[in-house]
Amino acid sequence: MIKRLAAETGETVHLALRDGNESVIIGRADTTKDVRVILELGTRLPLQATSAGVAMLARLAPADVAEVLKHEVDQVEGATVPSTDQLRREIELTAVRGYALNVSSWYRPHVCSIGVAVTDSMDKPIAGIAISIPEMRYDSTNEATLAELANAAAAEINGLIRSA
Repeated sequence: MIKRLAAETGETVHLALRDGNESVIIGRADTTKDVRVILELGTRLPLQATSAGVAMLARLAPADVAEVLKHEVDQVEGATVPSTDQLRREIELTAVRGYALNVSSWYRPHVCSIGVAVTDSMDKPIAGIAISIPEMRYDSTNEATLAELANAAAAEINGLIRSA
């Protein structure tokens, strides 16, 4: 599914599994374009530092979100992470719109991403998908289409999980 999503969008897609307050990159389908976003498999990142992580946070109960946000992260590899108040606002926006949006503002400068949550049979977030786009190629007019494609891929994975 992430390979198909990468082909449909023309961008790199990352699949991250939730592990407590972090996400772990467990899958990646690369774009064929020369400039691409690469996170190595096994990379661990705080949930609040990525769009896939914020999408997962938006699907958690408020008490669980509060527990994760107790573990503040100031920087990840030298890049600034949003403040707790900014994160709370972004989590609320994500819950309403159905996807997280990072326009070159968290974790990795010059990288934009659209993240969605993958849920288990109890509708709890267990993973996230991120379409990762170099800022030079990001076009906000494509946001809704990219989010729709990412959500469709997540829904397909959700269906597989629920039928297992």
